Amino acid sequence: MTLQGWREEANCFSESIVPGELERGVFKSKIEKGTLEYNACSPLEESFLDGCCVIIPAGHQSDPLFACSATVKALGETASDTVRLHKQFADMTVSFGKQNGVESDIVSITVTATSKGIDLRSLTPVEGKFRCNSSAENGFFKVRLPRLSDGRIVIDTYTTDGFLKRFELGEPVKSSGFDWEAEDLDDLWIDYDFGRSEITVEIVSWREGYDITEII
Repeated sequence: MTLQGWREEANCFSESIVPGELERGVFKSKIEKGTLEYNACSPLEESFLDGCCVIIPAGHQSDPLFACSATVKALGETASDTVRLHKQFADMTVSFGKQNGVESDIVSITVTATSKGIDLRSLTPVEGKFRCNSSAENGFFKVRLPRLSDGRIVIDTYTTDGFLKRFELGEPVKSSGFDWEAEDLDDLWIDYDFGRSEITVEIVSWREGYDITEII
């Protein structure tokens, strides 16, 4: 876990810690009295830290990132707070119905979006280009999306002969009720029916386990 603390844009501490190795799971640091802002995030895999921002490298999907940002009023001799991390990514699974009466021959997809990371101070998206490829796994395509500001998602589909079709998911996902500003992001299941040109969006609740389905 990465833990950062700052006050009035001045960094107070930045530490990589392993909660299981801390005495009673408590991290301690000496700071001057006053209001302290801090953020914390789960260990990074392919992404990297740029100041207080987690950046997703071009061509990669989001890390399974959990993070938080909070304020502590350190006005006495001691002050404490409990770190509560929240889900900052959405696992998107895409499937395709039959095309002209036969199973889809799509072998890969490219997903593009408008966020290349997250600002840990505000837990808001860092604007930039997200682009990630996904190959079929048992007929499904999976991409881990970061938190998005405008919700715009574009999918390009490819067969062994090359580019096949492009479709946009922003409006269908929005109409389904998916909330990109939720404290913990849910997951998405997308099915595109070529025969009917119909997109089905299913919200898979990460915490409660219920599903919401919207057909566009």
